Order: sequence, then structure tokens, then C-alpha cells
Amino acid sequence: MTEQAERYKSQGNTALQAKMYGDAVELYTKAIGLNPNCEIYFSNRSAAYAAMERFREALDDAQACTPNTHTDCCVAELSSLHVP
Repeated sequence: MTEQAERYKSQGNTALQAKMYGDAVELYTKAIGLNPNCEIYFSNRSAAYAAMERFREALDDAQACTPNTHTDCCVAELSSLHVP
């Protein structure tokens, strides 16, 4: 299960780099479904949502990550954006 989640993450990373943000979101979502305790999957999906200017979803995923310096910075940055 974890190996498949990592494959989805890797494919999501490739999609994100290719600016195929919707595909990246779908792949990270599949990874999260298999391993919801991996903060990296949420962080990566947050980046894909932000690239799509879907800031509410990006913020939600950033907040789902375990608090740490990097995540706190992401949450602060996303919180400064206008989110309806």
C-alpha cells in the first residue's frame, strides 16, 4: 500500500512539474487515500492547488500537515491571500 502511494506521489510530482495541476491533485489524492498520515502528500497537493489558484483547498491541505517551520510558513503565506 505504501509503495503504491509513493508511486502516485512520484507521478504527481511529474505532473506538477509539467504544469498538469489537475492531474497532480488527483494523483496526490490517491496517495493520501492509501496513506493519510503522510504530510508530504498533503503538502504537495497544497502546492498543486495553489498553482491552480484554488487557495481554500491549498490552505486546508497546508493546515492538515503536521505543524513545523515549513508548514507554518506555507500556512502564513496562504492565509495572507484573499480566500472567500
